[in-house]
Amino acid sequence: MNSKEMEKLSLPHKYLIGADGPGSGKNRDIAEYEYQKILPCLEKILIGKILSCFIVCLGGCTGNSCIKTFLQKAVDMKIKIKLLVVTLPHLSEGMEKREKALRIIDKTKKLTDGIFVVDNDVLPCNNISNLHGEADRKVISIIT
Repeated sequence: MNSKEMEKLSLPHKYLIGADGPGSGKNRDIAEYEYQKILPCLEKILIGKILSCFIVCLGGCTGNSCIKTFLQKAVDMKIKIKLLVVTLPHLSEGMEKREKALRIIDKTKKLTDGIFVVDNDVLPCNNISNLHGEADRKVISIIT
């Protein structure tokens, strides 16, 4: 999601990691820097909360790098309900990217109470732009 799409979400606390959505450009150092920078804010947001919902696009470096740390923080802070909404990359983005996303989902299962998956590969779209728009609509419908 980019900043315009995130504005549509009626959530009290939203953070976009990376410069308006492109993430870290496959650079793990940038991804780690970004999520370490956000962790103190995350702690302040989660204090005293019962539910947390994390939305992440998987397959790339940023989402894959951040989500386990964020979920573990929610576990450590004893958040009762931890939800994860993920998008899986389309096969046109490469099988490796998709397989990485599936591995992250498997690794995060024990940290969550529920995972909602938006699979870009099954959305009825004829180009990447429409595909991302449809995926965003699905994510928004899940969390609102």
